[in-house]
Amino acid sequence: LMTYFFQQVSDSLILQLAPSVEHQSAAMLSIMKRYLWHHFSILTTMIGGHDDFIRAIRNQVLDSIDFKYNIMDVFVIKNKTRKEIAEEIEFLKHSEVRVFLLYSTKEEGAEVMGAASDLGITGKNYVWIVTQSSFGTVENNAPPEFPVGMLGT
Repeated sequence: LMTYFFQQVSDSLILQLAPSVEHQSAAMLSIMKRYLWHHFSILTTMIGGHDDFIRAIRNQVLDSIDFKYNIMDVFVIKNKTRKEIAEEIEFLKHSEVRVFLLYSTKEEGAEVMGAASDLGITGKNYVWIVTQSSFGTVENNAPPEFPVGMLGT
């Protein structure tokens, strides 16, 4: 299934097609399988559909018979500011997890990635894979908080 939504741009409407959370989660897990990354954490904000995203990942992990995934943490970020988010996710810097799946809006994603950077959990030893909603449309540039090499589905 594709998700359809209209976006008002000047005097016209643009129809944008977005892959479903099931398709995006399958793409994320496919990347992980390709690089043999078994352990990961799921982070979402309170964005609409975050429960569906978590459920889609869990279902696909359970259905996987040829590759073993291990969900280490599932965490719903409740705060909005970079400082509050950093306090909320600080436990991740003491975790063994190096792969994170993020589902958020673009604005929330910028705050989360800024907080993650402040905590030192971005860079060459970490992989962040984000959904389409986290990086927005192709026409817009990625926020400066997004680390080089971040993957989007």
